Amino acid sequence: MNVVVGVVLTIITLFFQAYIMHELTEFTYKEYWTKTVLPSIYTTIVTFVPMLGLRIIIGDNVYMVLCFAVGSVIWAIAVVFLLGMNNRERDGVISFVRNKIVKNK
Repeated sequence: MNVVVGVVLTIITLFFQAYIMHELTEFTYKEYWTKTVLPSIYTTIVTFVPMLGLRIIIGDNVYMVLCFAVGSVIWAIAVVFLLGMNNRERDGVISFVRNKIVKNK
């Protein structure tokens, strides 16, 4: 039940944020939905559905659950990076990681 309440509140918050942005800037609702909400929904589905299917297939063996957890994190990062980000965001992440690697050497 808590999850349902959380989802409903998140949806209400999305609409409220969109309204405020529209009132304060030249922001359009269409742009918000096409550039923010729809990519987020698509990325969530592409991340969640394969993981749900895999979770149903694997058992409750501790080793398998651990592998599933690690695989889920890797899958989620890959999907967000490839599908959930635009080129500018991807370039920013790559630059940030490169700077961290160079700084630590």
